[in-house]
Amino acid sequence: MFHNLLVVGGAYSNQLYFFSYESCHLLLVYSLAPDVEATALAFLNGFSLLAVATNNNYVLFFRFSHQQNLQLTLVGYVNLSHDQQ
Repeated sequence: MFHNLLVVGGAYSNQLYFFSYESCHLLLVYSLAPDVEATALAFLNGFSLLAVATNNNYVLFFRFSHQQNLQLTLVGYVNLSHDQQ
C-alpha cells in the first residue's frame, strides 16, 4: 500500500495530483470530467479506497492498485443531487 501518498487538487481544475512525499516525485495525474472539481477527499479502509466529492454532487470511489506504477480504478459513485434521474 501507499502509506506515503499526498493527493492535491486545485481550484478551477479537474485534475488530481498524486505525490510520494517520501521520494518527492509525482506518481499520477488523474483527470476528472471537464468542468468537474474535487471539493473533498477521504481515504477509506487503510488507503485502499479513495472517496472524492465533486462540485456536481457526486461522490466517486476509487480503488488503488500498483504493479509498477500507481493506478486508480473507479469502483462506484453516489449521486447526492435532489433531482436524480
